[in-house]
Amino acid sequence: MTESTAVVVRDMTPDDAEQMVPLLETLGYGADPGTIADRLRALTASDPTGRVLVAESGRQLVGFAVLHCTPALHRPTPVGRITAIAVLPPAQGSGVGKDLVRAAEHYFRNLGLGRIEVT
Repeated sequence: MTESTAVVVRDMTPDDAEQMVPLLETLGYGADPGTIADRLRALTASDPTGRVLVAESGRQLVGFAVLHCTPALHRPTPVGRITAIAVLPPAQGSGVGKDLVRAAEHYFRNLGLGRIEVT
């Protein structure tokens, strides 16, 4: 990835499942595209605040982050959680991770959350 290549952060769709395989493998989690698409559908169906953001450079996915909101007894508002985040090795150090975290912060802020955790 070159520095001049624009990165777009957007919501993941089931059509992205094939490109998610190497991203999940960077975290040590292997899965086939069908399973990944099924998991995405299950996540978004069971958690209305759950989102998977992907970072796309050109037509290639180079990173992702999984977001959830978790109610907390000890806090006045739910807590935003980034439960997984990864960037492909060739794109590491290029700011993709920062772009994903910035997008997560924006999402959580718009929900009125005052705290974000990376788990």
